[in-house]
Amino acid sequence: MDQLPAASLAPDSPQGYANHLAGLIYTQTMEIIEGKATNVAILYLMILLIPIYGVYGVYQYRKSYIDLPYVGIRPGLFGSWKAGYYYLHNSADVVWEGYQKYAREGRAFVISTPKRWLVFLTDPDQIAELAMVADHKIGFYEALNMKNKHNRVAEPTLGDYINTYHVDVIKSQLTPRMASILPEIRQEGNVAWKDTLKLGPGWTKVGIWEVVIQVVSRSANRCFVGLPLCRNQELLDIFRAYAIRTNEVVYMIDLAPRLFQPILEWVLLKRFRLPQRAMKILEPVFEERKRMREELGQERWDAEKPNDSVTWIIDAAMKKDEHQQTNEQMSWRLIWLNFAAIHTTSMSTLHILYDLAANPEYVNPLREEIISTMDKHGGYTKEALNNMLKLDSCLRESQRWNCVVSIVISKLTMCDYTFKSGKVPLHLPKGTFITAPATATHLSEELYGPDAHIWKGFRFSEMREKMTNPEESSKLQAAATSKEYLAFSHGKHACTGRFFAIYQLKMLLIYCLLRYDIRLPEDRHGKRPDNRYILGRRSADIGGSLEFRERKEWNELKTRWGEFDEEED
Repeated sequence: MDQLPAASLAPDSPQGYANHLAGLIYTQTMEIIEGKATNVAILYLMILLIPIYGVYGVYQYRKSYIDLPYVGIRPGLFGSWKAGYYYLHNSADVVWEGYQKYAREGRAFVISTPKRWLVFLTDPDQIAELAMVADHKIGFYEALNMKNKHNRVAEPTLGDYINTYHVDVIKSQLTPRMASILPEIRQEGNVAWKDTLKLGPGWTKVGIWEVVIQVVSRSANRCFVGLPLCRNQELLDIFRAYAIRTNEVVYMIDLAPRLFQPILEWVLLKRFRLPQRAMKILEPVFEERKRMREELGQERWDAEKPNDSVTWIIDAAMKKDEHQQTNEQMSWRLIWLNFAAIHTTSMSTLHILYDLAANPEYVNPLREEIISTMDKHGGYTKEALNNMLKLDSCLRESQRWNCVVSIVISKLTMCDYTFKSGKVPLHLPKGTFITAPATATHLSEELYGPDAHIWKGFRFSEMREKMTNPEESSKLQAAATSKEYLAFSHGKHACTGRFFAIYQLKMLLIYCLLRYDIRLPEDRHGKRPDNRYILGRRSADIGGSLEFRERKEWNELKTRWGEFDEEED
């Protein structure tokens, strides 16, 4: 028998009501598309959609619940939403509560976020297993794609994490060439400090975030795009705006109902056309570099090519399909490198400056180590940087306290999975989001002793000085990761650029500490500005200030190793 039209079904039957409602939605939607809709029609459509979305959202949320100890507001009527938005504003407290309750037993716990249930591991062995497990069992990129489904930090092939050869560029080109690129990064950082930090006589109060992000952007892009482009303020402003805005927007979009995510993405990010504006500057650079490559021929190109990320990306792209070799695609890779490097390194720099200003007793010992180590190793060399144990320790301690991402190794189970390690057996069904609480782990007295809640700058250098095995000592370096130290995540998907970031941080700090005295403003009473939290991210106070004064000793130090270039003075 032919199916009856929707209008002939009884509206009081479930099928009739569903079809009647679908017909209304279709009619109102077509009127909007054809431009015939009134404001009343649009409002009517929204009224129809909101309860449908709400019911469906609650159903999906309840269906995905995980049977583990629960932390936060208990479920009830609209409990999942209330709990989720409570977590939004109190994430650090909620995670710490769960860690305090269950870490001693090594039990996992679950928290309700605005969009999903999130399982937190507390057992270090299970955290290590999560970090190393095969991606087809517990997926890393799948979790990113699920959370950022409508928010592409780049065009779709990048957003789906399919063609991530720019990550391989960091591993195979940037990190191994660190010694050869350090002098240029150092020089640009030094010049940027002087250009950006305009001081008067005596102490000068400075809004430090604007200084830090400019210095980090310029020094990083000296490696990424080279001179003179690394000083192109228009390009730096675009890179900076895209990195900061995307870091903020990605969380806002993830919180929104899926129906409204594309609209929010356009309103909050895409309408500014930041990547397209960057490409107008970058594409001619790639075009010129490709022309040079063709004219020189492979042998001369390999011998004479510039040592920067533009070159490395071109070389990597030429091994891919034609689409990846377009100037647009290669420009995306540079935009991604800046997205990954600028915001996190700038935030880490801000944290360590606040930490040292709040703990001034560490500054002179750091200066003494810097000077003696550079004397011993012939100036600003990679060997000198590697042997500054106290400086390295302060960076690791600052990251222990203030890691930018406070929850790490976020993954999605691709099948039912039973952990092979841990004190308490743990089985999770397919589709479960799992993560590790970095901040809570870093403040654990069981892992870091009774002084875990004290900022102790030389915590790790004191431990390393007692060690006789260099391999064991290297495990406590600022860039090293472990199941107990998660500032750069851990395992297969640990931060690829962490070695570059630490070297950059060291170079920026050395210049700053040797040239300037730093202190907190008097009204801070010796207390650094408080951190701010939203979901799994921690931010230093970007509205805070520090006071700077040029040191008298600088006149002698700036020529001591022949390292601080004439250009900066």
